[in-house]
Amino acid sequence: MRVARRGDRGDRSCACAWLAGRRARRGHCFAGYDFNPLRGAYNRVAADATAFAHRDARFCLKVSSGDRGWVERTWARLAPLSTGGVYPNFAEPQRDRWDPAYHLGNRERLLAVRAAYDPSGLWSTPPTPPSSTPAP
Repeated sequence: MRVARRGDRGDRSCACAWLAGRRARRGHCFAGYDFNPLRGAYNRVAADATAFAHRDARFCLKVSSGDRGWVERTWARLAPLSTGGVYPNFAEPQRDRWDPAYHLGNRERLLAVRAAYDPSGLWSTPPTPPSSTPAP
């Protein structure tokens, strides 16, 4: 999921119109778009007040498909309308978990908090029982 740029109505309308004209199903492979509005309370909090840094965005857009190439081509077309940020709860497998796109201006502060309160990295990965951990 990447975060759409805050801008005038034209930016949002352009992105929505382009997506509406795209087929969300490609052959036998599922593809979809998930819009999550981020107006109102999201935008009333300062970007550095919490770990969630995407406060100036109008919405988050999740583009998903089993066809990774289709997802990348779709994002390439939408990139000019994006903040460049990525919502951390919808991590992208090719990105490092501390990629600046996830945390924007909050990254260094979050790394300092992590170093102070979790120096061993106990909370750095999702808790997964060893029996259900997939083999590499």
